[in-house]
Amino acid sequence: MSDLFGKKGRRFLAELVLPKAEEIILGSCLKLIDELDREVAALEGEIYERAKQIPDVKLLLRLPGLDVISIMTILAEIGDISRFRSPKKICSYAGLATRVHSSGKTHYTGHITKAGRSTLRWILVQVAHRAVKVPGPLREFYLRLKAKKGARVAIVAVARKLLVLIWTLLTRKQEYREPSRRYEAKVRKMERLAQAYPVARTNETDAALVKMLAETRHRHQPPCRGLAVFHR
Repeated sequence: MSDLFGKKGRRFLAELVLPKAEEIILGSCLKLIDELDREVAALEGEIYERAKQIPDVKLLLRLPGLDVISIMTILAEIGDISRFRSPKKICSYAGLATRVHSSGKTHYTGHITKAGRSTLRWILVQVAHRAVKVPGPLREFYLRLKAKKGARVAIVAVARKLLVLIWTLLTRKQEYREPSRRYEAKVRKMERLAQAYPVARTNETDAALVKMLAETRHRHQPPCRGLAVFHR
């Protein structure tokens, strides 16, 4: 399996025959992972719920490679877009602006500065990796630059271009001219998964309680159907 903690991986772990001590430890670790997964899902539900209330989210969902979680991360890192008077300013803020070296009449650019918001830079690079897999202008730009300067330089350039597009869309409040083919699916996913954090955790607690009570009743089920046993 590709993921030890995916469906096939969990089935493999459940079927392992281990000494009692190791079996207890494995079971305990898997329960902790399940609880963390539930907590992550509940927090993501809260993020989707908040995203529904922000018009800019749907605006940016039209860009290839972006989903709700990445958009909310980017918006949290950027803050008020009006702080940045030009694309150059926001690229500098993210550390995606290139260094400029000058000597007399000679000017040339080097690598990116990396002197900005590391989380913003990181999420944009992750989004860029997804965006270049989608047919369109960004993929074509990536392939042209990759042939000349290599994949690493090309993917950073795509991340910078994405940030410029984000600045343009948010500043001008206009839609991307070539919307993502998965736009409608992204919106439906946001609507489906949106759930306030307290509600999500309460529902999970109720479900766990119902399951526990059902298992308790099953363990105390009388062996004879004709015998009525009542439990408080």
